[in-house]
Amino acid sequence: MSDELHGVDEIVPFTREDWDKCIEIFKQHRLTRSDLYGTWLAETAEEKALRELAEQYHTRCEAYDRTVCTGTSPRTGDAIPVTPYEFRSINANALRVRDEIIRQGRSMGFTTEQVTHAIQNYRP
Repeated sequence: MSDELHGVDEIVPFTREDWDKCIEIFKQHRLTRSDLYGTWLAETAEEKALRELAEQYHTRCEAYDRTVCTGTSPRTGDAIPVTPYEFRSINANALRVRDEIIRQGRSMGFTTEQVTHAIQNYRP
């Protein structure tokens, strides 16, 4: 690719202002260090706490699902709902557990968005 395609006439140094813009974008998207640098970096205390909250959510929901659901995923072995009652029950439980985990996270100083993001992006 040529420089003309990108409108670059010269190479300029990366400034503190450029760095600050990057950090602001990083914060706006609620990215974790591992999102930016990969998982090889040590987990921060905040990341660990959020991961543990997310793990608690998924563990509790799966345990409940196993008591209610009559189906099992052939691919993953996870409990899956088969009837409308099972769907309603596991969804109601998931909402209750989510609200409890969010309250717990808020008491630890996290925002609702941080806890929700951790739950959504949790990988066992």
